[in-house]
Amino acid sequence: MVNDGTSKIRTANSNAARSLRLPGRVLALAAMAMLPFFGAPVWAAPDETVHVQLSQLKVTQDAQGVDTFGSADKSKPGDVLEYRALYANTSPTTVNNLQATLPIPGGTDLIADTAKPSGAEASLDGKVYAAIPLKRQVKQADGTTVTELVPYSAYRFLRWTVHELKAGKDISVSARVRLENTAGNPAGAAAPGAAAKP
Repeated sequence: MVNDGTSKIRTANSNAARSLRLPGRVLALAAMAMLPFFGAPVWAAPDETVHVQLSQLKVTQDAQGVDTFGSADKSKPGDVLEYRALYANTSPTTVNNLQATLPIPGGTDLIADTAKPSGAEASLDGKVYAAIPLKRQVKQADGTTVTELVPYSAYRFLRWTVHELKAGKDISVSARVRLENTAGNPAGAAAPGAAAKP
C-alpha cells in the first residue's frame, strides 16, 4: 500500500500532526529530529521524495493472550506502546540506501527483541550506531576495562538500512516500549542525548 501523501507525526501525548516530506537520499534522522517540535513542513524535490508517517498505539492482550491495539492518548506508566514509522516512496524513481530511523522517546524503555524487521542497529545519541545489543567499555576502579551491555532503557534511536525502495513502494519499521514512571520526563518528550556511546 502506498501512502496517500499526507504524512502525520504524533507524539505519545499529543494529537498534533504535520505533513512531512524528505529527500530520499538524506538520512531519515532529520525527520525524527522534528518529532517533538512540530515545525513547518520540509519540502523536497518532487522527483526524489520519501514520505514518513510516524504513529504509536497502545498494546494490550485479550483473554486469549492475543495482542490488541488501541489509542495511546491516555497511556500511563507501565503501559506498552508500539511505535511505527512508514516510509513511502512516492517519487517516480527508486530510492537507494535509505536510512529508516525510528526514535525512542525519553521516558520510555525499549523492549528487547521487538524491533521489526530484523537487522536494526541502535544508537544512544542518533549519531553513532551499532548492532544490537549495544556494548560499551567501562573502566573499573583498579584501572582495568570491561565490556558491558548497554541497558535497553538507554537506547534512543533504531535504524534500518533499506538498500532499495522502488517507486510507489513503502516499508514499515516498528518497535515496542514501556512507559517509565519518570517525573519531569514524560513519554513523547524529546529524546535526551546520552553520555555513553557504544
